[in-house]
Amino acid sequence: MINYLYDNFNIRLPYYWGGSSHSIGLPSSFGTYQPSPVSRGGNINYYKSFDCSGFVSWAISNGGYNFTRRTTTGFDSEFSHNSCNIKDSSCIGQPGDLINSRDGHVELIIAVDEPNNKYFIAHSSGPGVVMQERDMHTGNSSNSITKIIFMEEFYSNPSNINPNY
Repeated sequence: MINYLYDNFNIRLPYYWGGSSHSIGLPSSFGTYQPSPVSRGGNINYYKSFDCSGFVSWAISNGGYNFTRRTTTGFDSEFSHNSCNIKDSSCIGQPGDLINSRDGHVELIIAVDEPNNKYFIAHSSGPGVVMQERDMHTGNSSNSITKIIFMEEFYSNPSNINPNY
């Protein structure tokens, strides 16, 4: 969806502190001028879109699951029972898993290139909502330990599937 919007309509989704959506698809308010609250870094972002956890929550919901918005701390609290430290060489996520640092940043794994030690991720950061490559065993925040959160248990639970999707 990210590439489709950009390739066909030149719509970009910039980073927006506190930004999220609970709807299927993108709300018409996205991309409109609206100053955000002041971020932890003291920044104000002006075009309504997603922050990192808002984007990942929206992506899971738009994948057909009953999922409410979580913060990076919320992802850690709820799902850390099934996680590992990203710096551990045996810690390898799969598409749909998350890369999360409590009080830092969360990313959605969309593909894995294990022979080259790379993940392909989707996330919202400074440049906005993007897909990019990242090293497999490096953290994403200097603030805290980065974990791979394994989401298969959540995705395979029938009560988490949205029947109206």
